[in-house]
Amino acid sequence: MASLVNFIAFQTAWFACILDAKLGVGWLGVAAVGVVVVLETALVTRRARHLAFLMLVGLLGTAIESTMVSIGAYGFRNPSPIPWLCPLWISAMWVNFATTVEGCLAWLRHHRAWASLLGLLGGPVSYWGGQRMGGMEFHWGTVPTLLVIGLVWAVATPLVFWLSTLPVFDGGERLW
Repeated sequence: MASLVNFIAFQTAWFACILDAKLGVGWLGVAAVGVVVVLETALVTRRARHLAFLMLVGLLGTAIESTMVSIGAYGFRNPSPIPWLCPLWISAMWVNFATTVEGCLAWLRHHRAWASLLGLLGGPVSYWGGQRMGGMEFHWGTVPTLLVIGLVWAVATPLVFWLSTLPVFDGGERLW
């Protein structure tokens, strides 16, 4: 049941981030992810470790997304005011993704190959959905951009799960 709640919270915040991107609200996605983080943090025993992990994944995601924007792979309907930096809502999406590591995707923590496959397939599907909903544009064409996104996520996903097992972050056990 907890995994289902985590999945629903993740999907709801994902949708809020895309809606934010499309409408240019500027705060909707971040607020939705903030609610997920507050709820998620209330359910773990080692909150400082959990929050540090979420922040690290957010920074990793910001670096990846900003690189993809800088090399011209894609752009956002409402970009960041700083040309080389990704919008805040997509950084929040990475934090949102990190909440699934001890939630609905916890089973992937020790299955790096499956995590890589999830990233290879799930990353492009998520971005394609965001593009279809009007939150972003693919500058290299749909197929080439999705291939690059798949490769990036095939590496990033198992990396995020590996990071979660490091002693500094591991141990954010849930209360349920």
